[in-house]
Amino acid sequence: MDHTFLRGSVHRRSVPTAVSPARPRESAHPAVDAPPQKRRNVAMPAVPHLRLLGACGLGLAALVPAGACGFHTTGEIQGSTDVWTSHSTASSSSSSSSSSSTSGSTTTTSSSSSSTSGAGGGTTGTGGGTTGSGGSDGGVVKYASCAERHEASPADPSGVYDLVPAGGPAYQAYCEMETSGGGWTLALKIDGNAGTFPYDSALWTDTNALAPDKPDLDLNEAKLASFWTIPVTALRLGMSEGGTTRWLELTLQGTSLRALMAGPELKTNAGVGAWEALLASGSIQTLCNWEGVNAAGRVRLGLVGDESGGCGSPDSVIGFGAQAGFGPPSGNYAYWFPDHGDRTTKTFGYVLVR
Repeated sequence: MDHTFLRGSVHRRSVPTAVSPARPRESAHPAVDAPPQKRRNVAMPAVPHLRLLGACGLGLAALVPAGACGFHTTGEIQGSTDVWTSHSTASSSSSSSSSSSTSGSTTTTSSSSSSTSGAGGGTTGTGGGTTGSGGSDGGVVKYASCAERHEASPADPSGVYDLVPAGGPAYQAYCEMETSGGGWTLALKIDGNAGTFPYDSALWTDTNALAPDKPDLDLNEAKLASFWTIPVTALRLGMSEGGTTRWLELTLQGTSLRALMAGPELKTNAGVGAWEALLASGSIQTLCNWEGVNAAGRVRLGLVGDESGGCGSPDSVIGFGAQAGFGPPSGNYAYWFPDHGDRTTKTFGYVLVR
């Protein structure tokens, strides 16, 4: 299935994702395989003839045509707004300065599931400058997050925009401006078939960017500066499978997504059905059902299941950043009597913050 949305030269493409077949039930769950690891338009001055210049230099201006002793410049410097396309140059510096590790708390949790396909493009903001949140530089307003931009300009479409965090360099990130209130900033893209984002990867707790030149909602893994620079009040989680992306939203509080990951476990209460709805056919063991951030020490963002209530030996997970050997970095792994049968489903995952 291929849905293409056109805005200028921006294209939104479908997101295919392979789904691995379920493995037969075994006495203990098998290890999960993971492959190795613009332009200013300024006319030049019209230079008078050299003889006229000589006359001008001798103070004989009366002997030459009116205006010939002066220089005349035409044209003006024009502002520029680039449309993000595959050949655009991304200004995607990343900040490696450390941020606080203060983790927050969860209040309520809401979930939603919608079918969308592909990766969205859009109009980028004008770049440059290192002003703070919502500041301006030469008359160009700078925003630190998609939420700030959406609040100031709610008619802006979804797409890749320049963002300028306070005290840090500008970077680019996809902004979801039209769904669930808008103002969502892309932070992570995770390939369930790769081994980049297992639970113990430093990418979950450091301030190093991964592929900052891949800021769009596409099938390229990335970790953007929004991961450690934007305060979190909610997360929008997506899993792309078979060309369809399904979404779940969680209400969480934290100084940043990085701070949440580097902190202690933080439980949520979306419920089994909401997590299973991230997939075409999700499956989980019926007991334990431990969900949230760093859930049971087994998955960075997700739900853990067990055949016993104590969660002592879980054999199922749905989420992002599962332990290596326990589940894919994005997807669903389930054995030992899960509610909808055994699963080893690898998806392409998205994490957006607001």
